[in-house]
Amino acid sequence: MTDKNRAMLNGSEVDPKLIKHLYIILGVMTVFYYVIPCVVGAVFGGTEEGAKVVPGVLILVLYMTAFVAFMVCLVNTGTYKVSWWMPILIALFFIPSAVIFYCPLLGSSMILFSLVFAAFGYFGELTGWLFKRRRNSRRQPVGLNTLNRVQRRNLEQSRNKGKKGKR
Repeated sequence: MTDKNRAMLNGSEVDPKLIKHLYIILGVMTVFYYVIPCVVGAVFGGTEEGAKVVPGVLILVLYMTAFVAFMVCLVNTGTYKVSWWMPILIALFFIPSAVIFYCPLLGSSMILFSLVFAAFGYFGELTGWLFKRRRNSRRQPVGLNTLNRVQRRNLEQSRNKGKKGKR
């Protein structure tokens, strides 16, 4: 391989922009997996009332993170092609966070949320693929846009007749 800007993955070349995009995705997921739960624990964890609030706030953070996993995979598919490994990477990246932040407060079942994140990621990949397929399609759009000029003119005339008859 002569080009130093290309990376190899399983014997095939990978676009350096994809690697940069992957770093951005992992940075966003790091914020949602590690930084936000750490801040929530630091802000609310010191008081007795805060100890009652922390599990609810962490559940809210989990729901937000599932939505972020969906959006990240949707954007990744829109920008690049469908990648089966992106949702798995997002799910695996959550497991240490679950052990550190969620298991002591909410139980060991929080590790199963990694499967939820993978499912949301795959749903985001599917949605992004459908959007990309629809955008690249040469098919006529549905609705009034499918009408030709004559049909559209006749439709407008029939609407105008109805308005004139009511006056």
